[in-house]
Amino acid sequence: MVVFFFRKNKNNTTLDKSYITNLFSMISIFIKKSNNNINLKSVMITVHKEGIILQKTALHFENEGVLNPAAIREGEIVHLLYRAVSTGNYSSIGYCCLDGPMKIQHRNDAPLLVPQFDYESHGMEDPRIVKIEDTYYLTFTAFDGVNALGCLATSTDLVHFERKGIIVPKISYEEFNALAEINDTIHEKYFRFNEHRGILEKDGIK
Repeated sequence: MVVFFFRKNKNNTTLDKSYITNLFSMISIFIKKSNNNINLKSVMITVHKEGIILQKTALHFENEGVLNPAAIREGEIVHLLYRAVSTGNYSSIGYCCLDGPMKIQHRNDAPLLVPQFDYESHGMEDPRIVKIEDTYYLTFTAFDGVNALGCLATSTDLVHFERKGIIVPKISYEEFNALAEINDTIHEKYFRFNEHRGILEKDGIK
């Protein structure tokens, strides 16, 4: 089974044309590598909008928001490990499971994972999960208020986790800038688009 995620354009009306093009390129590559006689024209994709299924609560660890979950389905159960935001924009990872798969069957009243180290002192964000054989691999973004770094934790039961720490290179802004400018001109893809101000964050503008 292959799962694809979709995004809408800025007008929230249709899927980005460039994204669709890239998506079907990936599907085409998958079909060729799978050695299956699948006709690309027969691949149909249907997207259903189910609405809001999880909202913030009065609990201290998620009283500001719940968002951006990792999801993994096992049978009719879907495990959601979500970013839970508390007052002051401090994040931990919450847990609930869905049955059907749209009905909340169980939801923890305390965080599943909380910051333990200096590099995640301001929060654990953006969880993503995959299961390989009998082990769940959970990645998340650790944030110390300045730096955001990719981390890993593993589990066999989605209750007890072993922290593996930071798994991405730690480089300074100066080092990144030097790498980005290796060909003299920085490619525009390295600039972040600030939707609120309608500008690319470059040339010292933040």
